[in-house]
Amino acid sequence: MKIGDRIEKLSTKSFYKVVDFNSSKGEITLQRLVSGQNVDKTEVIKDLGGYKVIRPKENEISYFDGDYAFLSNFYEHPVEYDGKVYPSNEHAFQAAKSLSDKDRESIKNQPSPSRAKFAGRKVNLRTDWEDVKVDIMYEICKSKFQDEKLKKMLLDTGDQILVEGNTWKDDFWGKCSDNGQNHLGQILMKIRDELRES
Repeated sequence: MKIGDRIEKLSTKSFYKVVDFNSSKGEITLQRLVSGQNVDKTEVIKDLGGYKVIRPKENEISYFDGDYAFLSNFYEHPVEYDGKVYPSNEHAFQAAKSLSDKDRESIKNQPSPSRAKFAGRKVNLRTDWEDVKVDIMYEICKSKFQDEKLKKMLLDTGDQILVEGNTWKDDFWGKCSDNGQNHLGQILMKIRDELRES
């Protein structure tokens, strides 16, 4: 084990990064990794009982947290979609599930991406949603990466494969236990290629 290693707490399916290892004290300092967020809170453990070290795959960004939190839809950064500015991709995507201005405004005003996702589960789903959701995600992500700083960060991922690895069993937008369609990762790689060519 070394600093920077990713580990999973098996009881909660939570991910952590090793930020310090003090062998003389037998202490391992961990930083919690949360999709789309940078979390400063750390905790110290004495051993890896109940934890599993996750070995990174060569040439792949497998999770959208830590240094790659900006790839997540939960990353809080304004994004414009359909003439409105939303606090995050997740807000915009959840709002797009409805054609009602009232529903969209309600989702836009949610205090966090997770609350926006929850609110999006309660709207009257537009009848064409299954046909348009991938295109809508592409448009929202494309808008996000028009920002020069985020554009550079995306381009700096080079040719690495982008995978939204998750434990919440989303095998449409990402992958869970290496299984899934990874539509979000594919969209981000497509946008990265388009940005290179522009």
